[in-house]
Amino acid sequence: MAEEGNATEGEKDAVADLLRRIRLALKGFGAAPAEPASLVWKTGGEHFRFPVDPKDLPVPLLPRFVLALAGAQNMGPGDKVAWEYIFTFEGSECALSLQKYGLRLYVGRRPGSAEKEALQASRRIVSRLKKAQQIVEKSLLSPRIELLMAAGEFAITNQAPRLRGMYKYFRDRAFEEFSTPPQATPLEPVPGRPGMMRQSVKGPLFRQVTGFYNTFAMVTAYTSWLEHVLVLLLPFIGGLPPGAEIKKFIGDRWSAKFQKVFDMKDRVAKGHYDTIHAIVEYYRNPYSHGGFDKAGSTISVFFPGLGALPLTMSDVRDSPTFDFTPAGVDGFTSICSELDRVDGWLESGATEIGMIWINEGLDVRFDKEFADLLTSRSADVEEFQEWVFRSSLERDRMENMEGLF
Repeated sequence: MAEEGNATEGEKDAVADLLRRIRLALKGFGAAPAEPASLVWKTGGEHFRFPVDPKDLPVPLLPRFVLALAGAQNMGPGDKVAWEYIFTFEGSECALSLQKYGLRLYVGRRPGSAEKEALQASRRIVSRLKKAQQIVEKSLLSPRIELLMAAGEFAITNQAPRLRGMYKYFRDRAFEEFSTPPQATPLEPVPGRPGMMRQSVKGPLFRQVTGFYNTFAMVTAYTSWLEHVLVLLLPFIGGLPPGAEIKKFIGDRWSAKFQKVFDMKDRVAKGHYDTIHAIVEYYRNPYSHGGFDKAGSTISVFFPGLGALPLTMSDVRDSPTFDFTPAGVDGFTSICSELDRVDGWLESGATEIGMIWINEGLDVRFDKEFADLLTSRSADVEEFQEWVFRSSLERDRMENMEGLF
């Protein structure tokens, strides 16, 4: 909204209309009492407390904003409490508070009232807050959000540690399968054959098959992690490529992202790209697209006088479907070695500081203030690591709601 002193008559009318619609949606709501007191810390059974379903109010900032417009008063942060807004509803003193485990709604106890009545009141409060925030989203926030995005006023949630964890999980499982000796299962009865017992053996073939299953999942997880990292690295290497938009960049395939982030004229970067591309094309892509490779090696052509020939003829040997399992222990070991080399390259040189930040799990900002901070603090790696440590500590304190709001 424009500043009041500079707003035109039309803008003032629009603001007045917006506030009117919000107040109508918040029927029964009133401003905080003249001398509000925290309900979070009040004892003596003077109120009821109800958890708010995250699906009803998934973005706590929105009901907080709505309550502020309605005249509620923020009582500030506390231990494990980010904020607490005091207001009245249908004559009862109430509060909405963001605490460590989510939103909590406090409804004052009236003389002779039962918890059932307070619960019904809490549902009306949540329903009206939802309606009011929908008005705010549609009429106030949505028209501006794309402009703010274009100006770089946004951050991206860092999911790299989670994706890396998936990669490590499947890599560890594949290693276990390829390195575990054959194991015999306990004797079990044969169905339909009374008195007969059988024993199956998880031998080399079983281990090779399950090892490949995990290798495929490992490569898929690594590619997902790499795609994510290529987006998060952007602020650390000069920002988005000229003319690019973040949502379109995110929608690119990993190969397109890689070629935009790194100079393909650089022999080292090109070599790592070729390595990843070969692994993905052979081990992931065919099985990510229904088991079909680009060459069509799973297609057989009926040739008169010969019979069914693979479409690729002798080149079928280059297809992952040619072998019973595309990745045995040697293939798995080779893949791991190649991906480890890519990791070492990413964590050095031009992307070193970016990977330090990303590996710490910190969200990545794209605004000018963050870019200026990177410029001033990335010259010395040790100084940058100290900044990352402090940022991580502050993040942890905020997540634990230790009074840093």
